[in-house]
Amino acid sequence: PLSAIKINKNDSQRIQRALEVFELTGLPLSSFHRQLVENRSHRFVNLIIAPGSGVEVLRPRIGDRFKMMLKAGFVEEVQKLYSSGRLTIDMSSMKAIGYHEIWQYLAGDISYDEMKVSVPIATAQFAKRQMSWLRRWHDATWFDHDLNFDKLVEALCNFCSSGVHSFYN
Repeated sequence: PLSAIKINKNDSQRIQRALEVFELTGLPLSSFHRQLVENRSHRFVNLIIAPGSGVEVLRPRIGDRFKMMLKAGFVEEVQKLYSSGRLTIDMSSMKAIGYHEIWQYLAGDISYDEMKVSVPIATAQFAKRQMSWLRRWHDATWFDHDLNFDKLVEALCNFCSSGVHSFYN
């Protein structure tokens, strides 16, 4: 009942997952969430390595990465899936960023140029949502991945050897 209240009635993936958990364990999904909160332990430390400047610093990298993916055959990969006849754009696997837009291009719904522009935009929007979600982790320690590799390793080693895992950056 608690999961039913929390899960949107149109979110078939989460509904299916909640039902699978109940079928496999005999326990509602909410009981596992409650256990996580009640049994929170300091055995685990949340470390987040992210760009210190936020998503804006990622935009050029996202664009470059997508260009590399195109050169490596990403469109051809999706073309094989598209041509197989076993998948549709409505399937969750085809909703993934990049796959969805390339599928739309292959179906003739958008141009190649529109696809090339929309994938980096969707990726940057997703990265921004991820950063917002991660900022809500109040017990996390952040490390700036823009540090050079040696400084990042040094900062991580200092953190791990300090024995004090409750400070925030």
